[in-house]
Amino acid sequence: MAQNSYISLTANIINNQWSPKSFTLATQEMSERHTAVNLAENWEINGKVTTVITDNAENIVNAVKLLNITIDNENMDVTCAAHNLKLPLMLH
Repeated sequence: MAQNSYISLTANIINNQWSPKSFTLATQEMSERHTAVNLAENWEINGKVTTVITDNAENIVNAVKLLNITIDNENMDVTCAAHNLKLPLMLH
C-alpha cells in the first residue's frame, strides 16, 4: 500500500473557540499521473465550489485554474497564506 498513490480532499476550519480543526473528506487511490488535467477531472468539484485554497504545487494550482472557479468574473483560486509565509523558512 505504501507504493500506491492517493489523493485526499480536506477541509480546514477555525471553530467558534478559535481552535483550528482539520477534516479528511475523502481519500482515494489515484493510478493516473498527478497532472493538472488528471487532478481537475478526478476531484469532480467543478461547479460545486466557489473557492479553493491550495499550496504552491504547480500541478495543484494549474488544476484549480482548469476548474474555472469565478465569482463576478474574478478567479477564486487562492494559495494558502500560512504556506506562503512558511516557504522562506523551508528554503534555508
